[in-house]
Amino acid sequence: MSTVTRKGQVTIPKEVREALGARPGDRVEFILEAGSVKLVKVEEERDPLMVAVGLFEDVELWKGRRSGELMKELRGR
Repeated sequence: MSTVTRKGQVTIPKEVREALGARPGDRVEFILEAGSVKLVKVEEERDPLMVAVGLFEDVELWKGRRSGELMKELRGR
């Protein structure tokens, strides 16, 4: 479950991101189907620049953390 912000944003729960294999910089598509919404990861060639931009969107979460810990998280381990 997630809450919609004033800007119309939601956080995708960790379990859903993991099930989709979604990582920072990935694109997702919202598909309306009979009164509900389906979330689908868009499979496309990843632009390295856009991936890098996605990694730094939450820079506040990185402060005070060790690089090895961050790399494991980014790699999904």
